[in-house]
Amino acid sequence: MASPTRDSNLTQLRVARETIGDIGVLPANPTWHPLEPNSYSDFGAQVGTMARQPIAADRQLNRQAVVSLNAAAGYQTDLTPSLANDRILESVFAAHWRRKTRPSSVGAVASSSTITLGALNAEAITFRVTLSGINAGSPFDVVGGYGDDVDDLGADMAALLNADAALAGITYTPGTRALLIPGGGGNNTGDDTITADYRVGGISLIRTAMSITAPGAAGADRTIVLAGPAHFFKASDIIAVQGCVTAANNQGAVVTAITSLTDLLTLTDIDPAVGDPGFVVEAAPPDTARVYRVGFQSAAGDVDVSVAGSVYTLTSTVLDFTSLGLIVGEWVFLGGDGALAKFLTTANNGFARVRAVAANVLTLDKTQDTMATEANTTQLLHLYFGDFLRNEPDPADIVKRTLQFERDLGDPGFEYAIGQVPSVMRVNLAANNKAMIDLTFIGTDTETAAAAKAGDRPDAVLASPFNTASDFSWLRLQRASNEALVEANLIEASLEINNNPGPVAALSSLGPIDVTLGFFQVTGRIVAVFTTTDAIDFVRDNIEATFAFGMVRENEGVLVDIPSMGLGDGRLSIAANQAITIPLAIQANKSAAPFGYTMLWDKFWFLPDLAETFAN
Repeated sequence: MASPTRDSNLTQLRVARETIGDIGVLPANPTWHPLEPNSYSDFGAQVGTMARQPIAADRQLNRQAVVSLNAAAGYQTDLTPSLANDRILESVFAAHWRRKTRPSSVGAVASSSTITLGALNAEAITFRVTLSGINAGSPFDVVGGYGDDVDDLGADMAALLNADAALAGITYTPGTRALLIPGGGGNNTGDDTITADYRVGGISLIRTAMSITAPGAAGADRTIVLAGPAHFFKASDIIAVQGCVTAANNQGAVVTAITSLTDLLTLTDIDPAVGDPGFVVEAAPPDTARVYRVGFQSAAGDVDVSVAGSVYTLTSTVLDFTSLGLIVGEWVFLGGDGALAKFLTTANNGFARVRAVAANVLTLDKTQDTMATEANTTQLLHLYFGDFLRNEPDPADIVKRTLQFERDLGDPGFEYAIGQVPSVMRVNLAANNKAMIDLTFIGTDTETAAAAKAGDRPDAVLASPFNTASDFSWLRLQRASNEALVEANLIEASLEINNNPGPVAALSSLGPIDVTLGFFQVTGRIVAVFTTTDAIDFVRDNIEATFAFGMVRENEGVLVDIPSMGLGDGRLSIAANQAITIPLAIQANKSAAPFGYTMLWDKFWFLPDLAETFAN
């Protein structure tokens, strides 16, 4: 006899991206990413009905009619490193992740100090190649996108070259990354050069210069091999390997050399004094194993610290900070594991926010401690960075991403919430607890099906949640002007992102035909231990505040920053046998230059052990 009940523990929730600009429509082969809800709020269809109420002697209503449909999704989940980079966050912020590079798969761990990279993942990258000195010195720009083949600098580039008559017979062979420039017709004046501007998530990222391996003579046919590494790694990059079966292979390392056409990385230990990183040969890692670019190691003695008032700058002679792809507003971590990988002055290490980027000067604020002038002569500074999201200040960078949720109900089939737009995301930070996220969405429709829709369905990545007792490396409510603490000891905090979506009803449609995005609004609440009346005056005087929290666990991290906000409430809470507390309401706003956004969410794929030792 079949069971008369259905066990909730047998259900599973997944999400897929819909086609951008086409709400309710999935791509041909979507990826249904697994989600791990602790509980559900509103999920599914709420049908609206109306009955006729004619004035009649029998005082009865006529049969109802279905007149509307409210399609929603909502659930609570733990904040884990995997959620910190979840595709859902792109929809919440209506933006693309700003990436330093896209991760590469691991083809093989070839030896204790070498890794062969596998195929690129499907994240889009564009590049611009400029050929100069061709056709009597006329430059030509070729813009294309990387393919997934590691030996393919981009089939798009081949097509563009071969289709453009102005390029006079120049051909590109993807498998060898070779440009053939015929010598006739004024080509090949002997001073051909190639530069490349790679763009990852919209960031211009100049990496290794492309080289000319067979220059030839002026007037003769010339073959130029585009020898820049297909995966955008270069010497002195800090990389992190994740997802290998052998636990010892999931670690950080520093790139010392790249064999470009075979995509072989030669590596040294994350501690500059150690040498061999001690990888274990693994011939066939899982398809999900990845290599991430997570930082950079400077030359010995190259990076100094300069201090002028409350302005902190890193200055260099060799390192070009613009080559790292850093953007104003994102966060970095200074210092690595090992005595040589960090500044000698302890206060100069830790988290900091990027305020300005120039070739040999990196300006910082909101530093972990009060930095001090340091003339570095020996240290190989490790500088770590991540990927980040923000509500984009430029309307051209705002991307409305709609989602589709799939709830596997077991034997009865599947339930789908379609055309879902993020409504509210609430981050909950309560004392001695897990960090948790509540998400709600508004959509256009729901449906049920006996069989699952087409697409790939990867397994969930096991990850332990961030907790509020031991994982904070940064937790500060400060004055925006001088970064002085408003209150030092915070008891709880919650942040709420509201996209204020508006369902669009139309004639001849049961559910909304679209859901618009409203204001990007960030509010919240902080409860602090009361120590002085300064905080009360702070609220009354409407002084500008700033708030950020950063959590690090198992060498991964997340940091959330609100550059500018006002505080409200401030009425003391006094109860018997309890510490006096002060509740503070948060109302975030667009920040002034050089930032211009309301909130930023930074995901660090790898951080050194040092990052877990800092108190907030």
